[in-house]
Amino acid sequence: MDNRFTCDLSVKKVLKQSQLGLWSATICDGGISSLYGDEVFCELLGIKGALEEENLYEYWYERIDGKDRNAIEDAFANMKKGRMVEVNYVWHHIEKGPVKLRLNGCCDESDDGIILCGYMQNIDSLFEQSKYANKCNKERAAFLNNFSHDIRTPINTIVGFTSLANSHLEEPELIKNYLEKIMVANNHLMALINDVLDINRIENGMMKLEEKECSLSDIMTNICDIIEADIEAKQIKLCVEKDNITDDTVYCDKLRLEKVMLNCLNDAIKFTSVGGSISISIVQKQTAPDGYADYDFIISDSEIVMEENSFVDNIQSNGLGMTISKGIVDMMGGSISVDSKPGEGSKVIISLRMKTGIRKRILVVEDNELNRECVAELLKEYGFETEETENGKAAVDRIISSPPDYYDVVLMDVQMPVMDGYEATRCIRQLDNPDYARLPIIAMTANVFEEDKISAFENGMNGFISKPVDIEKLLKIIRDN
Repeated sequence: MDNRFTCDLSVKKVLKQSQLGLWSATICDGGISSLYGDEVFCELLGIKGALEEENLYEYWYERIDGKDRNAIEDAFANMKKGRMVEVNYVWHHIEKGPVKLRLNGCCDESDDGIILCGYMQNIDSLFEQSKYANKCNKERAAFLNNFSHDIRTPINTIVGFTSLANSHLEEPELIKNYLEKIMVANNHLMALINDVLDINRIENGMMKLEEKECSLSDIMTNICDIIEADIEAKQIKLCVEKDNITDDTVYCDKLRLEKVMLNCLNDAIKFTSVGGSISISIVQKQTAPDGYADYDFIISDSEIVMEENSFVDNIQSNGLGMTISKGIVDMMGGSISVDSKPGEGSKVIISLRMKTGIRKRILVVEDNELNRECVAELLKEYGFETEETENGKAAVDRIISSPPDYYDVVLMDVQMPVMDGYEATRCIRQLDNPDYARLPIIAMTANVFEEDKISAFENGMNGFISKPVDIEKLLKIIRDN
């Protein structure tokens, strides 16, 4: 390709991205007889079709704001005198209303007469870009100031107690006490560094969500267990509520959601005085399409006062963790806001839409009572409902006496008294009702040779898991069926 052509394409791209349109005007009998504008020029004026050069000038001039017309006429007069001119003015766009434009031009004499040419640019967009850049710079400065403040505290602790330890080398108990405090400060410092790394990963798109099936009840329990010591230390009253939760099993990044909620709770604990109160609640809203659920995770305290709906602006007052929380919630496609009233405390609201998990009911068929109970309890930890029975005959009877869609999966031991797993599977497959016959059955056996797997599939089973049961493998087989 011709280098000049490549350069021309690059220039056009730059002009378009800069919203900078080129124009030229022909002067005849002292006035402008025609005006030509390129593609960007016409886009700035909202022209969607073709206009004749004579009509383009009239279209443009008539929409110049009255108070700026004298400035435009003076600009053209100075251009004709050979001067380079630049003037800002208001132009009334047919759709956008008043917009601020910049006109630049000079005189270019030719054999055809006097020609004025230059560029016109939308400076409203430049102003918005400048405001955005200033906002980013302010936020960056606030972040750095906040990080500088946060990081100095553990560093000062480490330096101070190291100096004290050097001064008391002959006192082992005192040195041990100092070293313990240095370790606490070191852990805090490492947490701050990890927070900064998390922020960097979020900003660079390197943090990935790992959505898995999990239970909202489990998440609440984990969070309460983690903050229990801090709550008790400050004698804070903790209230936990779940409102209208019909879908407890969801698909989300459990660890990241817990991190967000813990960041908010840590601030609530930090700023709530002894004897105060904090509440955690989950509200399910009836606004989501099928297969999804909308939730508000609400963390309220009795004392923090923040400006209403100004979560982002208050990040610097709440530590680096809140910056991470905002980034994670954005990645999850949700929102996070603050509702605060003087004298009534603050409420952080995390709103998320999540895929709902299907809570499967699993029949565990195993003659060994301890093995049966162990597998059933493991599955309950992952949000499944379980029922148990001790042999193949009892399993077939249960399935026949239940509605066709009652059980979602059967975990079938192979070697059992009364009726083994293979015979039980064949009986189920031969049932007249096809809904029973298609029920997924997974072999669960200590026989792990290849011929055992072949026998399982030949007898109508859908999957195979060996004992002792690997729960992650079992979960995958269940989800695949």
